[in-house]
Amino acid sequence: MAEEKKLPNPERYRYGKVGYQFLQGKDINSAGKCLEKLALDMNVPEENKPFLIWNATSGDPKMREYGLVKGLEIALGKYEEEMGNFTISQMFERYSPEFDKYLVEEEKEKAKSVFEKLGDNTYASIMKKVQVLNVDRAISKEDRESSKELKERAEKAEKEYSKYADIVETIQEFEGLRLGKLMNPIQEDSIKSNAKERFKVEKKEGEK
Repeated sequence: MAEEKKLPNPERYRYGKVGYQFLQGKDINSAGKCLEKLALDMNVPEENKPFLIWNATSGDPKMREYGLVKGLEIALGKYEEEMGNFTISQMFERYSPEFDKYLVEEEKEKAKSVFEKLGDNTYASIMKKVQVLNVDRAISKEDRESSKELKERAEKAEKEYSKYADIVETIQEFEGLRLGKLMNPIQEDSIKSNAKERFKVEKKEGEK
């Protein structure tokens, strides 16, 4: 009997994705907290954590940001690789809690049939096709009006994209919801730490 193939596991690297989003928003403190959580999710031994969080705790702000970027970029790449390895059928199963929560039975059955049409295709292969199509979909209205060839290319890309749109947009929205739930408490913790640091009350001499 063939050994059952393990499902991809992006959860192990999810704080790489979350942390990188914080970095893009210039929230360095929250990005640092994500890197610490990443070490926990990856079960990194205590003695090896300095290698993961290379320069991420530096007192030099520029060096610290550089270290965070390096650490989070590695984890982000792993997260995207794991996500890309899911087949579209597996993606439907992955988000079954969301489908159960948001759709009635008939709607869920329709969603399942849409996902099954691309069932064995990997998410990575679909996203590669979408990225190519998006180049032509981005052709401006002015260019479409000035060139018949560009108009036809854009219209063809729009039609082709429609085969993937419901699946890709649903996956991105559902995954965004999951990541957002991770981001909120981290951001709140960072804001709390920032406020306490700004308004820290210095103890008078002799006070405990």
